[in-house]
Amino acid sequence: MDNLAAVCDAIPVSLIYILYGLDVSDEDFEILRALREYPEIRQGIYQIIRAKSSS
Repeated sequence: MDNLAAVCDAIPVSLIYILYGLDVSDEDFEILRALREYPEIRQGIYQIIRAKSSS
């Protein structure tokens, strides 16, 4: 994984794009990092998404 991450940095291409085919912007990545670091925020965002999808 370290070697793959180094190659991605050198190209430059996102590791997420290589592994999952998803183009994640710097802003998207920052949001994902915040969701991981702050579970209480994550739960609130998840509730909003669930409410939107059921309406």
